[in-house]
Amino acid sequence: MAATDTWTAAQEPGLPFGCLPGAPDRSLLALEQAIRPLTTVLSLMNVGAHPDDELSALLAMASRGLGVRTISVIATRGEGGQNLIGPERDRLLGLLRTRELEEASRLLGVRLRFLGDTRGDPIYDFGFSRSPEETLQHWGAEHTLRRLVRVIREERPDVVVTSFRDEYGQHGHHRAITRLTLQAARIAGDPAAFPEQLSGGLGPWTVKKVYVPANPAMEAGDVYLSTEPGEPTVVIDLGRFDEALGLSYAQLGEASRRLHRSQGMGRRPAPGPQLFYAELVHATGQLLRARAAERSLFDGLAWTVGDLAGGLPAGSEAVSDRLTRIHRAIEAIVRAFPDRSRVLEATHRALAEVRALLGWLDAPREAHCPAGDARAFEARLPGELAADLRFRLKVKEGQLARLSAVAALLVAELESSAYELTPGDAVTLRLRAYNGGQRTLRNVRLELQLPAGWSSCPAGGQEEPQPVGPHQVAERAFRVHAPPGGPYFDPYHLPEIRGVVHYELDGEEGGAAPVSLPVELPRPLALLPEVSVAFDPDRHLFNLQPVTAGGSPPALSVDVLVRHHGRTPREVAVRLNVERGDARGAPQPAPSNQWTGGWDVEPDVARVGLEGQDVRRLTFMLRPRPGLVAGRWALRASVAPGTEPARAGASTGEGTTVQAVEYPHVGRTHLLSPAVASVQVFAWQVAPVRVGYVTGGFDSVPDHLRRMGVSVRLLSPQELRAGDLGAYDTIVVGLYAYGARDDLRAANRRLLDYVQAGGHLVVQLHRPQDGWDPERTPPYRLEIGRPSFRWRVTDETAPVEILEPAHPLFRWPNAIGPSDWDGWVKERGLYFPMSWAPEFVPLVATGDPGHDVLKGGMLFARFGKGSYLYTSLSWHYQLDHLVPGAFRMMANMVSFPAHRPTA
Repeated sequence: MAATDTWTAAQEPGLPFGCLPGAPDRSLLALEQAIRPLTTVLSLMNVGAHPDDELSALLAMASRGLGVRTISVIATRGEGGQNLIGPERDRLLGLLRTRELEEASRLLGVRLRFLGDTRGDPIYDFGFSRSPEETLQHWGAEHTLRRLVRVIREERPDVVVTSFRDEYGQHGHHRAITRLTLQAARIAGDPAAFPEQLSGGLGPWTVKKVYVPANPAMEAGDVYLSTEPGEPTVVIDLGRFDEALGLSYAQLGEASRRLHRSQGMGRRPAPGPQLFYAELVHATGQLLRARAAERSLFDGLAWTVGDLAGGLPAGSEAVSDRLTRIHRAIEAIVRAFPDRSRVLEATHRALAEVRALLGWLDAPREAHCPAGDARAFEARLPGELAADLRFRLKVKEGQLARLSAVAALLVAELESSAYELTPGDAVTLRLRAYNGGQRTLRNVRLELQLPAGWSSCPAGGQEEPQPVGPHQVAERAFRVHAPPGGPYFDPYHLPEIRGVVHYELDGEEGGAAPVSLPVELPRPLALLPEVSVAFDPDRHLFNLQPVTAGGSPPALSVDVLVRHHGRTPREVAVRLNVERGDARGAPQPAPSNQWTGGWDVEPDVARVGLEGQDVRRLTFMLRPRPGLVAGRWALRASVAPGTEPARAGASTGEGTTVQAVEYPHVGRTHLLSPAVASVQVFAWQVAPVRVGYVTGGFDSVPDHLRRMGVSVRLLSPQELRAGDLGAYDTIVVGLYAYGARDDLRAANRRLLDYVQAGGHLVVQLHRPQDGWDPERTPPYRLEIGRPSFRWRVTDETAPVEILEPAHPLFRWPNAIGPSDWDGWVKERGLYFPMSWAPEFVPLVATGDPGHDVLKGGMLFARFGKGSYLYTSLSWHYQLDHLVPGAFRMMANMVSFPAHRPTA
């Protein structure tokens, strides 16, 4: 775990707990926050590329401050980012970042949409990109544009704001999504664009205004190049305090950003102006002509329901009159605050008015009275305007229903007896509705909504509608049965399981406007396989060096964890299948017996009995056949009932691995994937050295060193402070460790003394903000490059030149050649040094096509009797992905002291 502060909502001064949707808090602040959205009919959409790209302070102002319906659209799940709090990488990291963004959006009251909505979606965070063209080649330009146009048509925003500009110096993902947003906003209103979407009630939608940020140096100077600002057409002070919230929108925005803990986001802005500059780049009609006089993002747009009434064409007076009545009913709600009873009554009157107009609009023409009004309305109100009006009224209907529950002090909760279950299992769900107010709620009815395949039956409690008086509770239990055949839990498409509390307000006024309040579970029900299997570990190395030396390689031991998620004892048979894998480890279709030099697996079948929540470890031995050559192999685990005959070709079911992601700030969720492991076969040598490792918690390099046969010990704070560092031949400092560990910074002088006395210190890449002092952290001056856009190599195939081919680091114990730089993934390296003292010798040079060649990937220096190596190449990522050359080079780096006498 990273040594970062654990932040909770309770530590944020003035944080409005009542702003949390679904929270039991029904304070006056929560009531006021529920009223604000009624005062406007506008929607704002913010579009970014990754979780944490959202303009948090702007969203806080729009949603919590102005009550504007606010939508955050994010392209990817952030799979290619860093993880500052745990071991999750790739898909697991994407799941963690998704949950972080969901909680951040919940805090801000923002509706969240993702463009990459499946695990295998091409809209994927594949790592840093220098250009939008490269990004769109990966994502698919038309595929992503189609998704974005659909989201715009579904959400119908009036104003769209991109998180970034499409300018050189920005992440290619940022530029790509900005470019597509401008295009999508222009064509979403065109019926000829993706016409297959225009069915089932979805129609074209014309975005009224599109903005891009115009701030100079939008991101900090150590992240991206400073670019010329755009021409701002509006300036917004997000540092202004909100009187009800008791904090500024910048502070509330940063409170949400601190939920992006895996990315180390969030700061504590001091009170004072926090200016946001926006440039209007697209608008309809006169809105564009008025850009020079703009004072807000919403200038020129209908703000209230009353504004809608005044903007209808002639001949639609019947609709205009009804809209005016709704507007006046909303004004009555605002005036009634903070009197809950008056707010509640006014809310139900407004709700009745909204539903009356919706019913009038949806009724057939002959049902309207007088008929002339209806014919005039249908003749003169354009179809898109009619659809727009229906949409905004449906939004108001939902807002009024939520306000009713807050004003009534209705606290509804749905709980499950268990949140993880297997096919065919049953759990008990309890729906409770507590009336904490002073008004009786009548015809209270509790029901459960389930997706297809799930079923329920009553299990006790209130079944018939009945009144619930002040301080009384209605409760109902349901016995819910999971479908016997799945589908299994998908964290990106959760099962729609919710409770609904139906009620009416007592008394004559407003009683005819019933409310249906949806109630969510505190965490989703996860349908898991009865038995899951997981390789431990799921990445293996097999050394061909004994074969090269004329010996016989030992067998490879592979452990499989078999976990029982069900409740019924059972016996299962587990089998391993070995297949050739591609460069990423994915299985190829040909079985091992069709390849020269495959593997024999012992045992052929392993049987195990399971009950309760058993976790059993099975060990298989893989014995190489003659002729085994270097390459990647894939292992698949399959599961069958224990009665399955132990014979080749017996029918088995593909094993599923269940991985849990759980942190206090995001709760618990799961990722299910095929049970597959990789075996990388190649030759390497490593000296018998003792290695001390200083981990920052951000990499798995120690585990990989152990797989190569290296003796590794993690250095504790006490050992760094007072231990015998001379007991280690090599000490390795992990990724970003100087920023994560105060004890490391305090012990830095001891590490330099260790080098001076004859030790060998290897320091992996750090960022400028990671407690790195260019003059004091290394033995000689070494300055990490900023902005990082310039000091990285994102092309994993970029040529690498060895500048000192005679250096021992490239000669012993493994001779490093061109093939050792093949098969790299994601990148060559990042945060390259930009300058260094002459005592440092650059060992390699590499650079992205069309960009400067960087020589700071490996910097070597003698210091006293010892040696110091700083490397900004992404060894940790290559080791995670079993790149042979990275292991061979890492073996040389830690083995260096054993070669030093002859160097």
